[in-house]
Amino acid sequence: MKADAVSHLDHQLRTPMMAMKETLSILSDGLVGPLNDEQRRFIELSQRNLTRVNRLLNDMIDLLKLEAPDSPLQRESGSLGLVLESVCASLAPLAAAKSVVMAKTIPQRLPASAFDQRRMTQALTNLLSQAIAWTPEGGRIIIEIRSGAGAIEARMASYAPAGAAAEAGATERAAAELSGSGLELAISQQIAELHQGRMTLDTEAGDGADVVLSVILPLRTP
Repeated sequence: MKADAVSHLDHQLRTPMMAMKETLSILSDGLVGPLNDEQRRFIELSQRNLTRVNRLLNDMIDLLKLEAPDSPLQRESGSLGLVLESVCASLAPLAAAKSVVMAKTIPQRLPASAFDQRRMTQALTNLLSQAIAWTPEGGRIIIEIRSGAGAIEARMASYAPAGAAAEAGATERAAAELSGSGLELAISQQIAELHQGRMTLDTEAGDGADVVLSVILPLRTP
């Protein structure tokens, strides 16, 4: 029943959004007449806002699907380290644009575990993108994989540049995200819980980090 409702909501919201996107594209291409600079600026602003709304809709629908009682996981044996390496590579340009250094400590040999690789890639991508967003320009993120006591942890710690304070309000925003106002972290948390694991966010790590994000999973064979 919930799956049908989610599908219906998705259709009802996405159809008018597609119509708006096409309308803005027609206007932007000048198919209904030439545009002056101010008109073009307003159309570009509307397109960016529509893209942002579409991204939020995708996250909301994804979260509703994950919260469904019969939400499936495609578990297969794999290395969390390889997944994290791939996520780091995909987000390297985003970090470089802020001059944020990503320092990785990912052991070559890690115990294999069974998890949904697509969903775990999504969870770690959400966490690392948030860590990059919270890290001040010129800062660094220490990315680690730790294992032991029947669990494996992907850990990301954000540090401000030496002699610089963390971005104002960063820790407060991070705490608000974990409490449910941020869809990306809520999705990551739900994915971890579906794996019988957990996601943590620490703004008082005690080692100089401003924010520490982790996904902790039990080691599990297929």
